[in-house]
Amino acid sequence: VFAGVASGSDYLGPLYRTEAHAPLLDLMETTTRDLAIVPVRVHGHAALLLLADELGDLALSTKRMSELAQAAGAALARVLRSRTS
Repeated sequence: VFAGVASGSDYLGPLYRTEAHAPLLDLMETTTRDLAIVPVRVHGHAALLLLADELGDLALSTKRMSELAQAAGAALARVLRSRTS
């Protein structure tokens, strides 16, 4: 799931217990079937992933997550630009 999101596609659904997901699932203890993960992109590259659970209104929540990811990506890009100037 994480590699798919990092390479470009948002994810909405359950997070199954796999070796890659186990540490996160252990930390979260419980999850719903409506978990969402979106990439935060900086200059076209995934810099981090936003994850949210217990979303309620899926359409509104996923739209808001995309907006947050775009804002976070723009902010990270500004920080990088200021560090290289």
